[in-house]
Amino acid sequence: IHEEVEWINLVDTLEQCAAYYNRSKRKVQLSLPVESRFLGKPLAIKRCLYNVIDNAIKYGGSAEVSLYDDHDKVVIKVRDFGPGLETKWQEKVFEPYFRVDAKTHLGSGLGLTISRSIARSHGGDLYVQNHPQQGLIVTIQLACEL
Repeated sequence: IHEEVEWINLVDTLEQCAAYYNRSKRKVQLSLPVESRFLGKPLAIKRCLYNVIDNAIKYGGSAEVSLYDDHDKVVIKVRDFGPGLETKWQEKVFEPYFRVDAKTHLGSGLGLTISRSIARSHGGDLYVQNHPQQGLIVTIQLACEL
C-alpha cells in the first residue's frame, strides 16, 4: 500500500493500541512521555506496533511498553513475561513463515518479518533480546529523519 509520510503522534497510537488490548483485562502497561511526534507512514507504524504488542500478549500474557526519544531516533521497547527465546531463534523469528511453536499458537509467522521491514523502511530497525529476569524485549528504533 502506498502511503504518504505525515506527522504521527506515537503516544496516541500506543494509547489506542493499549485500549484495544485492555478491553476485558489489563494486558498492556504504558510508560510514555506526554507527547512524541514522528514523521512516518501512520498505517505502517500502527501495524508494526500492533504486531509486536500482539506477539507479547500471545506469547507472554502481557506487555510493558515504553517510548523515549534518543537524539536522532525514537525508541519503543515492548517487554513480555513469557519464556523468552533461545539464542538460536533470536534472528530466525524474522524469517517469513517461521514460528518457534507452530502447534501451540496460531498465526502465519509474518508479524515480526513485517514489523522489522516497516522499522527498516523508516530508517531504523527492530531486534529482540531476552530480559535478564524473564520474558523477551522487542526494541523498535525509528529514525527521526527519513
